[in-house]
Amino acid sequence: MPKLSKKISLKKGFQQKGVALILMAVILALAASAYAIKVFNVSSIQARQETDASTILANAKATLLGYTFGRVGAGERPGNMPYPDYFASTEVPANYDGFADDGCMDSTKADGLPLISIGSNMSCLGRLPWQTIGMTLPNPSQNDALGIMPWYAVSANLVDTNCFTALNPGILNATACSGGAPLHPWLTVRDNKGNIISNRVAIVLILPKQAIGNQARPSLPLGDVRNYLDTAVVPAGCSAPCVPGTYSNADLDNDFIMASGLASVNIDQNNQNLAITINDKVLFITIDEFMAELTKRAAGEARKLLNSYKANNQGSLNTTHFPYAAPLGAALNNNNSNGTSTKGSLPIDITDTCSCTSGASCTCNFQAISNVAFKKSSGAPWTSKTLACTYAGPICTCTGAGSCKSGARSFNCGANGLCTHNVAGASTYAVPNHADIVSVANGCVLLNSVSVVCNAVGSFKIGLKEPTWFKTNLWQDYFYYHQSSTPILQVGHKPSDPGYQQGEIYHTGIYALIIGTGSILVRQTRPSSFVADYLDSPENTNGDSVYDAIGTVRNVNYNDQSFIVAP
Repeated sequence: MPKLSKKISLKKGFQQKGVALILMAVILALAASAYAIKVFNVSSIQARQETDASTILANAKATLLGYTFGRVGAGERPGNMPYPDYFASTEVPANYDGFADDGCMDSTKADGLPLISIGSNMSCLGRLPWQTIGMTLPNPSQNDALGIMPWYAVSANLVDTNCFTALNPGILNATACSGGAPLHPWLTVRDNKGNIISNRVAIVLILPKQAIGNQARPSLPLGDVRNYLDTAVVPAGCSAPCVPGTYSNADLDNDFIMASGLASVNIDQNNQNLAITINDKVLFITIDEFMAELTKRAAGEARKLLNSYKANNQGSLNTTHFPYAAPLGAALNNNNSNGTSTKGSLPIDITDTCSCTSGASCTCNFQAISNVAFKKSSGAPWTSKTLACTYAGPICTCTGAGSCKSGARSFNCGANGLCTHNVAGASTYAVPNHADIVSVANGCVLLNSVSVVCNAVGSFKIGLKEPTWFKTNLWQDYFYYHQSSTPILQVGHKPSDPGYQQGEIYHTGIYALIIGTGSILVRQTRPSSFVADYLDSPENTNGDSVYDAIGTVRNVNYNDQSFIVAP
């Protein structure tokens, strides 16, 4: 019996050890799984945070550009940027209310005060004025403890309206403000080793994320910029290429550093992945990228003017056409169509001329005017009408070829716009809403900006009614224009064309196009009568009907931008 008991005891011992080993294996497996899940969760959270940050910054960029490109009110122009929203401002009490303040920080002052709106010491760094630009933010707060409210830096060149009197591609080559004052600096953005990515930055957007280090973001009192934006140290002996030094996104030196890959990580109790040195998320826009987008805005205005002209340009011959071009090299207020050219500059100043050889005979093509209203000064009212004319008492109004009659008295307009009459009276010509009357002479008298009265030998000229900002910022000097009566123009190349590039998209059947000419390249001179002084590539300057594709990559030797006006 004792031997048997001993065997049973040994058997039980092995069984217990086996169970223990199994339990230990299960525990280790569970621990490994928990660790894997934790690591996975942290990675997922980090990825989600990066995605959320990128989305917020992308929305901020789109809203900010939409706001500035829409600034067309009195005294404003597309491209002028808003001032930031400051904590240290003239508001009492100081706050982050989401509205643009009235100047930029003074970089010579320790606290940046007082705010200044002109001068060489402007440093424009603060919170994004999200309410001013009309941006929606999730759970916005004054102290922004989660760091979801973007910060915003902008070159003073884009807020100091005394610097550039004209905001157009010409500023890209500027070495001084328009009046000769020193140019404000463009912003600089560096990578995580201090290397300069670009020193031609117009706008920087920064998402601060959660507070790190000694930062504090209490509800009251509110913290200044150093409690949101971070400082990075690139140590001596860093792996080349690098630029050792201390770089702060919170100072006023117009120099910023991107956090990507800079710091190690720490796992806190919320499983959030936080950088222990710097966690600022940065998005920037260079002045070259900004100007390309601003050119699109100006091109949209030019397209609208040209298409409005054509839409109204419906005469009795049932034909339509775009305005003829102005010659290249036009001086200010001299972008005048010569009535024949299909290529050249935008004819914003004069598109058409109307003339009267006598008080009874005037020629003004109905493709350039809305209507002509002839008023008899004596005799019986009109009693009949034909075609595109109507009458009301002594007034006969024609929108095309036709006539009004009263016995032997008549007012007749032909398809070519020649209108004659055999009774005393005067003709009032009205232009459509896309046009205005530029000048009058002799027997034609300006009634208002859209109508003129002619009753003797005289003439008047009609131009496009461009917005004030378009002309005062000289955008007419930065577009090349080509139109055709048939849809023969082409943008981009077919795969079978010699100039085709992989992935290129081409458009055919185009009646009119414009090309943003960009800033003047080293080899170019403007104003000029030569197309090569405006356009850059052999394709764009060879004189045919084919032009470079939309979105062709720009570089230091090429800055053309193609825009289709209408197929």
